[in-house]
Amino acid sequence: MVSSSADSDESAAGAREFSKRFNGAGTLVALEASMLVCIGFADALRWRTKKVECPHCLTTVLVMTDKKCPSCGGICSDVEVANNRRTKVTFVQGEDPGDHCLVCARVTPKRKSFTRVADNENYTASAGDAVSSLLIGGAFTRVLNWAAGKGRHVVRVKIPLCGSCGRTMRVQPYSVDFENRSMTFVGDRACRENLEQVRDASNGG
Repeated sequence: MVSSSADSDESAAGAREFSKRFNGAGTLVALEASMLVCIGFADALRWRTKKVECPHCLTTVLVMTDKKCPSCGGICSDVEVANNRRTKVTFVQGEDPGDHCLVCARVTPKRKSFTRVADNENYTASAGDAVSSLLIGGAFTRVLNWAAGKGRHVVRVKIPLCGSCGRTMRVQPYSVDFENRSMTFVGDRACRENLEQVRDASNGG
């Protein structure tokens, strides 16, 4: 009977030790799982609350919770695609465009000019325009106003484009911002980095 009681006490002690270790391991596993959940939530929140340039369609978007672009559905955290050289480069009218070719990023002194024109819907003819319309005709007055830049928005920019790329590549603006007098193109990342350096230098940065 004594031996049986000792065996029972030993078994109970072993069970308690096993339970203690198991509960400790379970707590550790739960803690690690909680940390992973927090890290995942923080990562998702980071992507969800900042605008990024989608590496697939180059649209600037607020990423969805699954890190997908709402414009094209591509994964914005796709490292392989993000490592390519394509990006948007914005040139402002009258500023130094830098000296790295938009397409190949080689240093070049060559420039190509782009001009885009749009009607100014907010333009209102002045009293002088009304008098001119009476004297020389409305159609001719509108032509004169157009030639003088009245009633329209005009954006002119110069971009660095080497001779080879200028001959072989068909470069066109990705978008035009008439209000800020700028044009955005798709080009090499090094061209944008060079342009940013030029801007910083001109601003005393």
